[in-house]
Amino acid sequence: MKMNDLPTSGPAPVDPYRFTTIAHRAHRFGGPLSDTKAAVLVELLGLNAKLQVLDLGCGKANLLAMVLQRWGCSGLGVDVNPHFLAEARRAHFALVAGGRLKLAEQSGDVVMQKAGQFDAVLCLGAAHYLGGMQRLLMELRRCLGRDGVVLIGEGFWSRPPTPAFLDLIGGRQAQMGTHAENAQRARHAGYDVLYTSTASCDEWDEYEGLYAKNVLDFCHQHPDDPEAAAWRARVERWQDGWLRWGRETLGFAYYLVRSR
Repeated sequence: MKMNDLPTSGPAPVDPYRFTTIAHRAHRFGGPLSDTKAAVLVELLGLNAKLQVLDLGCGKANLLAMVLQRWGCSGLGVDVNPHFLAEARRAHFALVAGGRLKLAEQSGDVVMQKAGQFDAVLCLGAAHYLGGMQRLLMELRRCLGRDGVVLIGEGFWSRPPTPAFLDLIGGRQAQMGTHAENAQRARHAGYDVLYTSTASCDEWDEYEGLYAKNVLDFCHQHPDDPEAAAWRARVERWQDGWLRWGRETLGFAYYLVRSR
């Protein structure tokens, strides 16, 4: 799920996941990540066929499927969006049917109580839903096996955010730190930081560009949809703010860490 989705004003929608599902219908991953960088990150995990992998906020489970196909291991993907999970089941039917990929519609908090069950954990863009990066890593130590690895994708400030950008995202500067501070949080939680990589401008442009296009295409194709007018205004506000402030302010990085 997009880490900086704007909240919808007015009464709660009948389907709270409809907007983000449509906004991500052309995305492989739920963040600024290219296929090339994803392949590098998967390779660096260094797993084997006996291991179990957990993906918190797996979305369409494309990254998890890459891990299972590369290393021959098994995995569990959890997400709260039933539409993403349905797409994952269709796209990765062979892995699901073979029992190597399990998908569950539930919160990551529940899964993290299963101590020692997993050898590797993926969490890209979902740490803020689970109490933040440092809290998440500390909680994961309970469900990770010895020498367990975590690939976590987390936002950071490339430069101090303006008040206008914070108002746009409904956030506070204290909610995120710098790239270096994220790495320090991992160390403080008891991990070695093995590798870091930041999202490039091209990856951000593709992600944000498709996000806006997906929504605007839907509104153009379905002008009579009861949510079309509000969604157009919402994505145009975000697009304007992203180009004005966000592109130079918001960074995203991938941290491969190993429990000490």
